[in-house]
This record gives sequence, structure tokens and C-alpha cells, in this order.
Amino acid sequence: MTSNHRGDVGRDPGGIAGLDITRGRAVPLIVGFLGGAALLAIVALVAGWWNGSSSPVILNTVRVERAIEASILAQRHLASSVSCPVNIVQKAGVVFDCVASVRGRQFTVVVTETDGNGHVVYVVT
Repeated sequence: MTSNHRGDVGRDPGGIAGLDITRGRAVPLIVGFLGGAALLAIVALVAGWWNGSSSPVILNTVRVERAIEASILAQRHLASSVSCPVNIVQKAGVVFDCVASVRGRQFTVVVTETDGNGHVVYVVT
């Protein structure tokens, strides 16, 4: 691009993305963008949205189901079928309900995670 005006030779009149970088307007934009990105990362970290990996640890609820079935069989000598929700975060203090079916009747099983390693306690109600 050429021009008869002094100072316009080789300069993009619109600048990068419409910015005139020769007047220093791009630097505050870049600094603002990076600052905003850093702030968002800090908020996400504090809020617990990001644990340093791409996804949270999910509790193996199939294993919980089998443990409850084995417990009912050992304690009551009854066969059962237990269903628990999926995608439960593996974290101490999380409480969720499963359903145990025994001889055509359904019972709620309240499950509480005791630690972040997948250990639970449960009570049939």
C-alpha cells in the first residue's frame, strides 16, 4: 500500500482488527485481555470449577450397588437389586440415594461418602 501522505507508507490504515497499533492502543487491549483471563482462572480455581485436571473424579456407583446387594444378602439372606445414580462426584460428605428392590418392594438406601477415596456408608430406610 502506498500513499502520498507522509507517515502512511506501509501502515494498515485500519490497524490490526481495526486498531491503530502505531498509537499504542493494542497494548492496553492485550493487557486487559490477559488480566481478564487471569481473573477468570482465579475465580474458577476458588469456586472449585477446576481441580487441575479436565474432569472431577466420579464415584464408582456400580461398586456401591454390588456392596449394598452383598450386605442385604449377608444380613437378611435376601437377594436384591440395587440402582444408584451415575456421575456422583467422589468427595467426602456427598450424600445420595439408591433404590434397593427386594421381593418386589422398593427401599431407599441413603449413601454417604466418608472420604474422597470412594469409601461409603449406607442405611436402608
